[in-house]
Amino acid sequence: MTAVGVASAVRPSAQSAATPVDAIRAEGVSLTFAANGETVHALSDIHLRVPQGSFTSPIGPSGCGKTTLLRAIADLEQPTAGRLSVAGMTPREARQSRAYGYVFQAPALFPWRSAERNVRLPLELSGMPKTEQRRRAARYLDLVGLADFKRRFPWQLSGGMQQRVSIARALCFGPSLLLMDEPFGALDEITRDTLNLHLHRLWRQTGLTCVFVTHSILEAVYLSSRIVVTSPRPGRVVEVIDMDLGPGERPLDIRETPAFLAVALGTALAAGIVHARTLHRSLMPWVIASQTIPVIAIAPMVVVVLGHAGLTGLWPKALIAGWLSFFLVTAAMVTGLRARDPMQRDLMRTYAASGVQVLTRLLAGSYYGQTLQIWAALSAAGALAMLATGGVTLAQAGLARAWGGR
Repeated sequence: MTAVGVASAVRPSAQSAATPVDAIRAEGVSLTFAANGETVHALSDIHLRVPQGSFTSPIGPSGCGKTTLLRAIADLEQPTAGRLSVAGMTPREARQSRAYGYVFQAPALFPWRSAERNVRLPLELSGMPKTEQRRRAARYLDLVGLADFKRRFPWQLSGGMQQRVSIARALCFGPSLLLMDEPFGALDEITRDTLNLHLHRLWRQTGLTCVFVTHSILEAVYLSSRIVVTSPRPGRVVEVIDMDLGPGERPLDIRETPAFLAVALGTALAAGIVHARTLHRSLMPWVIASQTIPVIAIAPMVVVVLGHAGLTGLWPKALIAGWLSFFLVTAAMVTGLRARDPMQRDLMRTYAASGVQVLTRLLAGSYYGQTLQIWAALSAAGALAMLATGGVTLAQAGLARAWGGR
């Protein structure tokens, strides 16, 4: 490869005479948040343009704000300064109009749904007819090479196959932008290489704009048309490098060519130079304490205390029945509700899901939904117990009056 060829492989991006259409534009974006009583400056004065149809990969050390920037683009985090536009809209408008698909670090599949039903989730939320849902799910599962696995559940799929299902889910509703947060980071090298090959081919076939966060320089060089080098926290854009490895498909063995090695080395050198809650607190202790005292020990105390207060008969029994039906499950219920996978919750947000849709798809249909079902069943049992106790008390009073009249 000539010196001119190597120089063209790694070059700072320049503003062309004809300004390209921007899929994403960040102007002076900064983001800070509080953690453990301290203020963390995650992003500082980010200026970035992502041309439509490009494959852009931010690279940098852990904690430099790459994922934070991606989440800000997806309206999952709110910048504290600057302006951010996505497809000519605010991030909130882009999320509500489902302008992008989001692939998380983990597949974030719902284990009670098959591969096909996981892909169909955003289509269900949008109210699309079921026939079209099935057609699209079949198309995109085929696109990622999983047409024969549509009825399999996540636990029946390998890690790489699960991530391919999540990519199909992110694409099935036709977004123009695909946001990917280290989607292959937890996979073995062979699977990772295979998915890189699939992803690059998919990008070329669909014409999507992709933003791909990764720690791997080789992965970024292989996949990208542009690499964004970021500084350590607070994250800043230090340099944008345009990639030129030739048109067409990139086979994996391109990584052994001088052009690829030149790009990888140049990128590595560039990166190396740059990087030289009140209600819970007030109530939960009482709920937990209520479970530590045996009901068989507290029941006589309740009867005595209420008796001294002039409340006898039904009231002590009703209180104990309520105690049995509610407090024993409250802590477990709170734990269950808070045990929802944050990634799945964020996933539902990216599909602009309503609160009812989150409840019906994510909570009520999940393992944690069983907590609600148990709570509802015990509450109903408690209510029935209170009614039965009241009936028995009234019957006792009636019999006492009847026998007393004789």
